[in-house]
Amino acid sequence: MNKNNLKQWAPFIIAVAIGLVVAIYYVMSGRSNLELNVRELEKASTVENVSIPDDTKVVVKCKNGESYEIIFKKNQTDYQGLVYDKCGEEGALETSTQQ
Repeated sequence: MNKNNLKQWAPFIIAVAIGLVVAIYYVMSGRSNLELNVRELEKASTVENVSIPDDTKVVVKCKNGESYEIIFKKNQTDYQGLVYDKCGEEGALETSTQQ
């Protein structure tokens, strides 16, 4: 590769490198796990709205008018099973038989 080709491809190579670093950080930080769980919660028929106001809190508004918060530790990386649907007809906790 000569200098002209290197100058031509340098921005692309830098962009790919930055993208890889960001993707690795995203996966390692656990945010992908949290966002996947929040998307699943948003699909629940009893949930009206889900918001993430900051890194330590998820606010869930139920269709029955009630709402609740799920609070996490700062810098937490494992969110598996921590995002749950507490909305029912009466706002009662729905339990799953799968574990």
